[in-house]
Amino acid sequence: MAMDSIRIIYEHLRRIATLKEETRIDPFLHSNGSDGTVPWRLVTLIREHCDEFNVIVPHRAFSAATLTALGTNSIIIHPMGMLGPTDPTVRNEYNPLNPGNPNELLGIRVEDVTAFISLIKDDVGIHHEDELVQAFNVLANKVHPLALGNVRCFHSQSRMLAKKLLCLHPEFR
Repeated sequence: MAMDSIRIIYEHLRRIATLKEETRIDPFLHSNGSDGTVPWRLVTLIREHCDEFNVIVPHRAFSAATLTALGTNSIIIHPMGMLGPTDPTVRNEYNPLNPGNPNELLGIRVEDVTAFISLIKDDVGIHHEDELVQAFNVLANKVHPLALGNVRCFHSQSRMLAKKLLCLHPEFR
């Protein structure tokens, strides 16, 4: 699910000889995810060329692939197939170093950060503002604040894309 696939798919779509109203596209979708900006571009591009767009998920469609599936008319999924959460993994120069490989930065899963906050509030029972600030400071001492800010941006983007893709369905408008 990388942006460079858009051009390749576009070249295939250009070769469709039938009218949009007569065209149905049912690609196989098998992906661990990747670039969170691809689903919107991919879905809108394919929808420009067909009246019905479905995906077939034989095994897995995670993260960006799940978002793509949300923008289709239907999802045909194998009994052992899986859709995953739409939680992106954030990677930028502010991420912490991988202790096992100091030349590599760790990716930060958006859901891991929100789960940490939920753990502190719901499971540990910390609700006082000063204690919440202390708990957050523990996280911010391990993960650069700009990386955490990036997590927030990607979380918002993922939720916004999911809503926009679902709104392509008449029943959700």
